[in-house]
Amino acid sequence: MAQLQDLKDEASSKRLAPLSSEELQEAREIRIKEIKMGKIIREIIFYLIFLNLTMLICFGEHDPDIFHMHKSMRNMFVQAGYNGRMRFTKIHGREDFWNYTENVFIPTMYSNSWYNGEPDIPGRTEHSLADKSMHLVGTARFRQLRIKHDICAIPETMINKTQDCRAPYSITDEEDVDFDEGWKAVNQSAKPNYKVQPLAVWKYHSWYNISSFPYLGKHALYNGGGYLADLGISPEESLRVAAYLRENMWVDQYTRAVFMEFVVYNANINMYTTSFLLVEFLPQGGHLRPLHSLLPHQRDP
Repeated sequence: MAQLQDLKDEASSKRLAPLSSEELQEAREIRIKEIKMGKIIREIIFYLIFLNLTMLICFGEHDPDIFHMHKSMRNMFVQAGYNGRMRFTKIHGREDFWNYTENVFIPTMYSNSWYNGEPDIPGRTEHSLADKSMHLVGTARFRQLRIKHDICAIPETMINKTQDCRAPYSITDEEDVDFDEGWKAVNQSAKPNYKVQPLAVWKYHSWYNISSFPYLGKHALYNGGGYLADLGISPEESLRVAAYLRENMWVDQYTRAVFMEFVVYNANINMYTTSFLLVEFLPQGGHLRPLHSLLPHQRDP
């Protein structure tokens, strides 16, 4: 740029003839280099801004205790480190789901003893988990999503082989009506009282009523609503709920997903963990590798 200005000044002062083609070409190349350099500098500045924002999101306000809490939760509920032998990732069907629920999930969720072996006296219950450092907030619950009956057509050549058509899950084909016990149609003249247990597990709840949101699994995008089954405040009560659900086929061939949802709190580090375990059931009766989400976070300063 300085050279171009010098040439202009010299031409103006001496009233020389217009620049030659070689001089114009040189001036043009200098200007192109300046434009390219400006673009490079802008790209470097935007990249540094992006890098700083990325590091701020990834590492800003990131408590090192989050890793240890996530590891402990995974050890308890995914790896079955305290109770039972059925790992969460080894659930292959409905029987495995109930085996995991009764022998791993519920015993791990409720610890009835302290470090020294003394029982947790009723009335002084701390709702501590198996690791004795975390505490259950409220109660755990199961949320089921299922499909409607007869929403797919059976080919004529297969009608003599089967009368049952099981479609994959989709939000548009999701079952969203209330049922009587055992997924029976409701008698309109004698409707069940869904305000009491255990009949409440047969009532459908929309995502808006339970403040839940859709979740993308491996097989489908699942709605935030569903049929809710709240577990109890003790292992005995929770096992009774699980036994009732199992005996009445709460999870059957039309079930496509079950979310096991709960929140725990660790007073030692003042941290919550919002957790859910997702089991997906395929229409063919197979399974997908279960998913889990364990999200430690701090709500209080």
